[in-house]
Amino acid sequence: MIGGAKARDRQMVVAMKQNQAVLSSSSSDKKKSGQMIIRSAVLAICLVATVLFILSLQLTLKLHSEDSTAGVVHKSLREFDGKVAANDTEETQLVVATNEDDSQSSMYKVIDRSKRIVIPDKDRSLAFVHIGKSGGSTISLLLRNGCIQAAEGETCEEERWKKFPGKVGETETIASQRIQFYLHVSNVDSGKMAEYYSRVSSIVVVARDPLDRWISAFLSRHPDNIDGMRLRNRAASLRAQARGQTPPIWAQKRVFGIDGVRNDQIHR
Repeated sequence: MIGGAKARDRQMVVAMKQNQAVLSSSSSDKKKSGQMIIRSAVLAICLVATVLFILSLQLTLKLHSEDSTAGVVHKSLREFDGKVAANDTEETQLVVATNEDDSQSSMYKVIDRSKRIVIPDKDRSLAFVHIGKSGGSTISLLLRNGCIQAAEGETCEEERWKKFPGKVGETETIASQRIQFYLHVSNVDSGKMAEYYSRVSSIVVVARDPLDRWISAFLSRHPDNIDGMRLRNRAASLRAQARGQTPPIWAQKRVFGIDGVRNDQIHR
């Protein structure tokens, strides 16, 4: 009995030592984990503080630059007012200075526009320059010379504006009568833009918000939208042909990437 009791005591002592070792190991792991959390928090705080310092420094520099610019502008405007009062002419105009060597370091200069060339409206020759995703394709369809080949002296289809339904297609616009030719990407790629511009006195463009243009360009070139537009245009054309009618003008527009399977794959 005494021997059995001693054996149990030894087992209990061994079990207690094992429990102490496990507790010690668990405590050590928790301590290490706590230290890692503290280190991570300190690093995060330092990173945030660094970012805030950089942002505050940039803001300070920006405000200082704006104050300096405002002072120069105010000085330039005072100079401009004095010069206009002295000249007393409507032919003076305030423009942004581009000469970096300007001794007065002024952002603005007064220029004399009395020497500008004035072209009478009846003698003005025009070209339409298509800026992408700004409605240029639709406008070109309303122009008698709104096709690509017009820049090379070739004629477009007759009375093309009449393809538009409703009042839009009833009468040719003054712009259609005046604009001599249409320029787009293929004309730029030809390397003949200087020649084209030498043939006209003025150009007509349509502008659009740059962000809206970017979104429109992205969506119009997305493969899913290209496929959808092709199916829509083909369905509209087939319906019109079945009725013996001319397809709608929008259904005849060229869809991006329609040149062939190879170009489609490159685009995708």
